Amino acid sequence: MGSFLFTEFQAVFGGGAVNDTANFMASVIGALRTVFAENGAVAKGMALFMGIAGMIAIIAYFMELWDLSAKDLLSFDKLVLSFLKFVFVFSVLIFSQDLIVGGFNLCAAGYDMVVEQMPGINTSSDNMTVTYFGQSSIPESYTQALEEPLDDVTQSVIEDDIEDGATISMETIFSSKNFIGGGVLERTLKMLSSIMTLFIPYLICFIAKIAAYIICISNAIQLIAYGILSPIALSQCFDGGTRGTGIVYLKKFLATGLTFGIIIIVLYAAQWLQAGVATWTASTASEFVTDGALAINATNFYDIIGRPGMLLPYTVIQFGAVGAIFKCDQIARDMLGAR
Repeated sequence: MGSFLFTEFQAVFGGGAVNDTANFMASVIGALRTVFAENGAVAKGMALFMGIAGMIAIIAYFMELWDLSAKDLLSFDKLVLSFLKFVFVFSVLIFSQDLIVGGFNLCAAGYDMVVEQMPGINTSSDNMTVTYFGQSSIPESYTQALEEPLDDVTQSVIEDDIEDGATISMETIFSSKNFIGGGVLERTLKMLSSIMTLFIPYLICFIAKIAAYIICISNAIQLIAYGILSPIALSQCFDGGTRGTGIVYLKKFLATGLTFGIIIIVLYAAQWLQAGVATWTASTASEFVTDGALAINATNFYDIIGRPGMLLPYTVIQFGAVGAIFKCDQIARDMLGAR
């Protein structure tokens, strides 16, 4: 039970959903790099449609000449202009594989930048920070040794359950009898009560993560389909200028690729809001504040997770993150003007 309670605590108060989603997306992006390689599956799939795309371009060229002739607008300069447009379209088709692969690499580079830079943004208030049993952040693993010393309060509560020379982890804290307190039945009921208290916020975090997974896989499949079918769209670049079929198609392709990075930004935005809410809540609950920090320790842990004023904002923010994740594709399209 202690392991599951820690998992809930990490998901709600820490960055569990963000880390899991980032790791999952990294594996998907890695697979897409292989698919979009120079001689990968997408390049080979595009080759299947090159003949059809070339035929469409030729038909569009003669249709334009026919239209000009029907309107009695066919002249030498119009003929030259149409021919130059035809050459341009064929040039785009010839280099379409490089264009699509380059577009994907651009999106992947944007994703890499977001994943690398976002964790380094500090959102802690100058006047208030949050510590977790003496740690500046919640550890990723239940059994991994803690990187920082325990706070004095937690150390004094669980020291009787720590063997000499033993490695201290979150498991050490959550499995300590003194941390839970009471007899066997009381400890069991208290642990179950805490698990139930955090379950709904944890479930919403889990839904947000699953939503991110679904959108990630959906966009990956869509991106591959966009890439393979791109020659047909690019062959229709005769008319429309920046609003032409080919340009709009490329914008949608890039928007689909950029969605991966936007999902990470949304999840971090939710995490930042959670940190701000925790800071604000702590400022109104002085009993939890020690030396200018919201110090979650072995004494106040159960009081904090059982406090509606702490859990409700976290739950609402995670619920909002789910809705924002489903809007990530629209954000990317709005950013590139792809309608």
